[in-house]
Amino acid sequence: MRFADESRFFGGILRRRAAFVFGAAFVLSWLSCTTVASAREPAAESLPPPPVRLRIVAPSASGPWLLRIDNEADQKVRVAADVRLLSFDVQAPASRLRGSVDGGWTRHVTHCDGPADFSVNHFPIDRELVLEPGQSYVEQFDPRLICFGKDADLLVPGARVKPYLGWKPRSGKSELFAVDAAARPRAFRPLRRLAAPTLVLSYADPVVYGPPPGSGEDAAKGEEAAAPSEDPKGSRHTPPGHHRGRPPGPPSQPPEGGAEIIDPPPGIEGHTVGERRAAAKSAEEATKHRPKRRNLTPRPPPPPSDDLAARMTLTTTHYSDAGRPTEVALSVQAHNAGERPVFVALRSRMLSFRVEGPDGAVECRRPSVDHAVPRDLFHKLQQGKHIHMDVLLAEVCPPGTFDRPGL
Repeated sequence: MRFADESRFFGGILRRRAAFVFGAAFVLSWLSCTTVASAREPAAESLPPPPVRLRIVAPSASGPWLLRIDNEADQKVRVAADVRLLSFDVQAPASRLRGSVDGGWTRHVTHCDGPADFSVNHFPIDRELVLEPGQSYVEQFDPRLICFGKDADLLVPGARVKPYLGWKPRSGKSELFAVDAAARPRAFRPLRRLAAPTLVLSYADPVVYGPPPGSGEDAAKGEEAAAPSEDPKGSRHTPPGHHRGRPPGPPSQPPEGGAEIIDPPPGIEGHTVGERRAAAKSAEEATKHRPKRRNLTPRPPPPPSDDLAARMTLTTTHYSDAGRPTEVALSVQAHNAGERPVFVALRSRMLSFRVEGPDGAVECRRPSVDHAVPRDLFHKLQQGKHIHMDVLLAEVCPPGTFDRPGL
C-alpha cells in the first residue's frame, strides 16, 4: 500500500512521532578484500623457534645454486619461498694484494642483497607457501642475482659465503617474518630470518640441473623401450602344437583321411550342437549384464592451508528504527577473526541484502562495477580489530521496499 502524503500518514496515525520500522533483514554479503598476510603475535615470543632448516647447495662458484627449505617440525609452517629475500655475507680468499687476513679470508665482509629493485619491505603474499611436516621446497637460482654487479666478482673459488633468508632481526614488534607457524594452537614463534651453514665455494665446474627423473625425454625413451616390437601378423604368437583351450603338448595324431581332431572347449564335452549354442548365448547375455569395472581414481588431497591466516566475518545490526522509509539504515561491521593482519576495502557496492517481509522477499544489491578499488582506499586491519560502515537501504533496495510500516 502506497501513501502519497507520508507526513500526514505518520502525523495522523502516530501523532507525528517517529514510526518504528522493524527490519527483519537476512543479510547475505560478499566482501571483496585483498589479503596481505604477515605474522605478529606478542604472546608467541616465549615459544621456541620453528625447526626449519635453510640450505644452499653450491656445486661451483659460478652457479647455478639451489635454495632448499626443509620443514623438520611436527606441524605445518608458513614460509616465504622467494629468492629475492636471500642475502650473502661474502669474504674473499686472502692473497698478498689484500689487507688483513682472517684464517685464510679477508677481514672485510661484503653484504650482498641483490639489486635495489629486489628490496622487499612486505611479506610476498604471492610467494607464500605452507609446508607440511617433512616437506621441502627447492628452487634453482643464479647467485649473481644476489651478488649483483661488481659484487659478483667476489664469487670465486675459495670464497666464504654465509647465506640468509629474510629480514635482519630487529628489536621490538615487527610484522615481517620469513617463517611462522601455520597450525593452531601455535607451537613456534615467528622468525624474521633463517641462516644457512657457511659455504666455501668449490673449484669444480658448474653443474647443469636437468629435469627430474621420469619426465621429458627420459620418460619418452623409457616408453619406447617398454613398447612391444611390431609384428605384421599380430603381436600374439601361438607356438607349434599349442591350441587355445588345451595345454601345449605333442600334436594330436590326425585320423585316417587327413582330418585333424580339434578338442572341444572345456565344459561342453558330450553336448549337442544346439546345447552348445544355447550355452554360448547364455554366457554372452550374462556378460552383457555384468557390471562394468570402474576406475576410481582417488582425489588428490587439498593443498595445506594456513590456519592462522586472516579470517573476515561480517555482522549487521538486528533491528533498525526509522521515521521514514528513506532513513532505514544498517550498520555493517567487518571483523578480523584471524591471527594475521589484513588489508581490507569495504564499500556499499560490495554488499547485497535480502529483505523478507509480508509481501515477499526482495533482493537488494548495487549494480556491479568493473573498475578496481584504488590502493589508498584499503585499510590495514589488525587481528581482533574491526571496521564498520552505515548503509542506507533505500539507496540499495528497489523503490517501495520499505513503504509498508512495521515491516
